[in-house]
Amino acid sequence: IRELYDFSPVDPAARRKLAEQLLTDGKATNDNDDDRYVMLLTAAQTAADAGDLTTAIDATASISQAYEGDVTPLKLELAEQAARNSPPADRADVSRQTLPILDEAIRRSHYEPAEQLAIDLINLVRRLDERDLTKMLVDRRRAASEWGKLYQEALTGVATLANNPDDAAANTTVGSFWAFAKGNWEKGLQHLVKGSDYPLADIAQQELDEPTDTSSRMELAEAWLTYGNRQEAPLKEPVLRRARHWFATAQPDATGLTLATIEKRLAEIDEVLGPA
Repeated sequence: IRELYDFSPVDPAARRKLAEQLLTDGKATNDNDDDRYVMLLTAAQTAADAGDLTTAIDATASISQAYEGDVTPLKLELAEQAARNSPPADRADVSRQTLPILDEAIRRSHYEPAEQLAIDLINLVRRLDERDLTKMLVDRRRAASEWGKLYQEALTGVATLANNPDDAAANTTVGSFWAFAKGNWEKGLQHLVKGSDYPLADIAQQELDEPTDTSSRMELAEAWLTYGNRQEAPLKEPVLRRARHWFATAQPDATGLTLATIEKRLAEIDEVLGPA
């Protein structure tokens, strides 16, 4: 690749053009998997070096489609590189592009590198008049930190449950991680119902009873809403989303005052959660 392409230009515009050409040629390379991978990876790194996160992520998407493996760590590295190398005028826009990457990293349990990237970006945009962006980055940093702590506690909890499946505290920790951090309610509820958080255990039992009528679904939704309103970020969001799920499930057969209550609750929850 070094023999076929001119990597000497240091001008960002020329580097971006080179990255785009590498990406185009990499996508068109179908006769050699190794060459294709190297070209796509080089395109991503060259683009990030020029502050072009869009092309870099496009290249990682092609890598993800063609090869097995989690490319999220690569996206985090490219995002940091692109933000650091972008001109000050573009730094805020590049940082905004990293928000879905941070969310993806948190979903995939890459907590430490996600937190570090958020910290790096906060430092980069600190001198810019971008309060909303800074707040969103701070929220991601806190989410990565808090979910990372719960993840470590859950690992300890899993080890405890291997020897004592009925340990209440461990069941709460492991169940909370599965349900709230990973959205795996089937696994989470099985642990939460045996946990030491008794209000949460009661709610889990209501879930496992599989309510089918409007009244019981409303009761479950209200229980989640009450529990969620007592929580802090980042736990608050998944709990309120679960409350929203049950209000929405109860809505189709609801009438009169019950329907009006559901609509009011949904509006209140959406106001707290904001855009998904």
